[in-house]
Amino acid sequence: MKTGDIILVHSGKSFVPKSIAAIMRKYIKRNNLDSKPYHHGGTIVKIDGYFHVAEANKDGFQITRIDDAYSTEAWLKRIDIKTPIVPYTELEQHKLTQSALSYSMKVTRYDYMNFIWWLYYFLTGLWIGKNNNRLYCSEAVAELANKIRPNTFRNPQRTNPVDLAVNINYKKLVVNEYTSTYTN
Repeated sequence: MKTGDIILVHSGKSFVPKSIAAIMRKYIKRNNLDSKPYHHGGTIVKIDGYFHVAEANKDGFQITRIDDAYSTEAWLKRIDIKTPIVPYTELEQHKLTQSALSYSMKVTRYDYMNFIWWLYYFLTGLWIGKNNNRLYCSEAVAELANKIRPNTFRNPQRTNPVDLAVNINYKKLVVNEYTSTYTN
């Protein structure tokens, strides 16, 4: 695991994750994609020698130490990790971490409305979402990636968790043990 890796969460148990996963299943089928129906995404950053998850959730954009962000069971059974095919340089990793810290230091609330605009886009093909200072999870991942490597994600505001999973710039990591050993 390293700074810039993307976490993708599947198999949520509450209403919202299950609802997003149901929509993602339809999105996968409609677009003939090879992906799990992920419902959430985040970005790995390293701060003071420890890995953290930078993510937008109901409480806004936050950075949480990896061990506190998700349970061991979640890391083993419900989280997949994607890594850039072309690894980030140390400078890019530093810039990504600084960008995540910048988001976390200002009030960056969760963008519930953009999620609704995304649902409308999914159903109609028409985008009516707005630019604002709020983020939803996969949008935050895409924004951070684009700050380091522009155009990694074509339109961050329209990016969903499955779009993160199938992006051609990333490959899946295989987990050998709980967050400690990963292989390409």
